[in-house]
Amino acid sequence: MARLVVEHKTTSSDITPGSTYWRKLTLDTQVSQYLGATEGVEGMLYDVIRKPGIKPFKATPAESRKYTKAGTLYAAQRERDETPEEFSVRLRADISEGPNKYYARGIIVRLPSERTEAARDTWLVAGSIRESMRLDAWPRNPGSCDAYGRTCDYWAVCAGETTIEDATRFRTAETPHEELPGIVHRLPLLSNSAMSAYRACPRKYLYSYVQRRRPIVTPHALTFGTLIHAGLEVWWSSVDLGATLAAVQGAPDPFDVVRAEELLRGYHARWSEEEIRVLAVEKPFVAPLINPETGAASRTFELAGKCDAIAEVNP
Repeated sequence: MARLVVEHKTTSSDITPGSTYWRKLTLDTQVSQYLGATEGVEGMLYDVIRKPGIKPFKATPAESRKYTKAGTLYAAQRERDETPEEFSVRLRADISEGPNKYYARGIIVRLPSERTEAARDTWLVAGSIRESMRLDAWPRNPGSCDAYGRTCDYWAVCAGETTIEDATRFRTAETPHEELPGIVHRLPLLSNSAMSAYRACPRKYLYSYVQRRRPIVTPHALTFGTLIHAGLEVWWSSVDLGATLAAVQGAPDPFDVVRAEELLRGYHARWSEEEIRVLAVEKPFVAPLINPETGAASRTFELAGKCDAIAEVNP
């Protein structure tokens, strides 16, 4: 059996074999960083759930309704909104009819040459961050103001519509890396998320990781991903469907609860019989940032992250 890092993802993209989603992993920085920093693993099990494309039906606006001679609405029209229970039945049927559309796994590896190239990229990004800190220079990148279907959380600040001190929009995080609580470290941490923020826009890194100002309102895509992640953490710890479904209760939107429940039911049906030995769940790591040219460790940063799981898998 192969010992692998496990990474869970949710996406709206096509996840069928050969899709752009999988091709982009060839250069994915998180894969490279986690494999480079986690000892004794041979690759990464990339575990993906696609978010439902179907949405709850809404009632046809009164002014748009059309009736047959018998006095009933046309077949494509509705008098009322679809209930969560009705949506649950429809979503479960859609998942059952096409599970490969919703669930996919792939084992990602890095050749030694690829690991060296990725380490060089990481070292150079860390050097750029260090230089920005030394000069207190954080240029904006207008090309990243609109990405992943939404506007950057800090756009209004950069555009002069508000300030980063605006307490109605931003809060101050206790640490630069709230997602890594309790990690013992000697040097400031550099996570994949932090490096991604700097690559996208140095000003975004300044606001988020130096000043620790975070948006009060979290985008729906992130809150739903967090909901699914909570369920998967329980599932990988227990393979208990009841406990997994209990972990996703209480979300403000009842339709999000339905989406999470049905996706996790399908996940359990799809993967519960796979031959996997779970060694750890939510495993944090701290590793030295190594200069690939000299082998020397950075005196400025340490790499850090959290593996969703470590497991032995029958390839």
